[in-house]
Amino acid sequence: MRKYISGHITNKNYVALYFNTIGIKFASALVLSFVGAYFYFEGIPLPVILLYFGAEFLLRAIISPFSGVVTTKFGYARTVIIANILLAGYFLALSALDAYPVIGLSSFVLHSLARGLYYPTKHYMQAKFVQEFNRGRFLTLEIVIASLTGAAAVLFATYSVTVWQSFLPVALVAGLFLAISSLSVTLLLGDLEYNHRIQYLDVLRRCKSIAYRADAKAFTGFGVNVAFNNVVVTLLVFFVVDSLQLFGLVMATVFILEMLLTLTYGRLIDKNRLRSNKVASFLQVGSYVSFLFAATPILVAAIKTAYNIVFNIFDSSFTVRFHSKISRQGLVYACAKEVNLGLAAAGTCFALAGIAYFGSYAAFASALVLSSLGVWLAWTQFKD
Repeated sequence: MRKYISGHITNKNYVALYFNTIGIKFASALVLSFVGAYFYFEGIPLPVILLYFGAEFLLRAIISPFSGVVTTKFGYARTVIIANILLAGYFLALSALDAYPVIGLSSFVLHSLARGLYYPTKHYMQAKFVQEFNRGRFLTLEIVIASLTGAAAVLFATYSVTVWQSFLPVALVAGLFLAISSLSVTLLLGDLEYNHRIQYLDVLRRCKSIAYRADAKAFTGFGVNVAFNNVVVTLLVFFVVDSLQLFGLVMATVFILEMLLTLTYGRLIDKNRLRSNKVASFLQVGSYVSFLFAATPILVAAIKTAYNIVFNIFDSSFTVRFHSKISRQGLVYACAKEVNLGLAAAGTCFALAGIAYFGSYAAFASALVLSSLGVWLAWTQFKD
């Protein structure tokens, strides 16, 4: 283990990417594991919350091709800085939710711009700087860092909202972590060369190409799972726990427990990524079924921990294969993936918002079915 860790911290590019992870994952943990519950805590109805995230995913899909345009024109470092500034602005807009609900609910625009620009560039950086034989271990150590920062983010946000009764300190701390992310990429990461300037239409042509069709279906299936992981799970846990303070403790505990079991499967992914992905896909469907038994806070904490571990395996084994393709096919391919993923996640949230008008249980049950189908699509359609 010591040799494994030391090999990563002596590689300057790896260190830069890990420091980038600290800032980004602190912010992501707030969005993935707190914002949905925060909205519901503030009295926003479930259908409106789902529509909020659906609009965010839809706009992100529209923005994603611009990531290639901006990155090949200004470089990845400036693209990350622009995205992080927009993301800091998103948290400031969220902090205005109580006083100015329209501004708070319009914050999805800033989040869409930030993530639409960031994610294709982030995947491209990792695909180019991480060695092929080491992708699984890199991603699992990244998850460990994300778990630590995520636990800190959720605990701090919970305390700020319930004790200080303000989201503004959360926004300020998130901005500080995002500054660390920007500096690490600017000062530590090596150079990347681009063969040509990417145009918006280049990404759309890739999305429509016959050669990309199977992967487009796979990314669509994965996008359904992203909607479930980023939106539905948080709300489901909060509904069972029914207390923002207890919710924060449960989510932080889950982050810590998942971290303790994460490094063990990085080597397994690198050893046989196809087999790992197959096993992870079956486990992922099983983790969805387990949510049917989430009736008490203790049970939901145990189920959420198991779910996080399984999703990390599924996500990592899928992303390893995806990064290998980016390293060969370039930034246009990374942008195209985000377009498909965003459209699928948006469609899922919109569909669940409609179902939620008939009841939250109907929406959650539908989400479990859709996500299981998404796993099958992602596993069967993606080709190495």
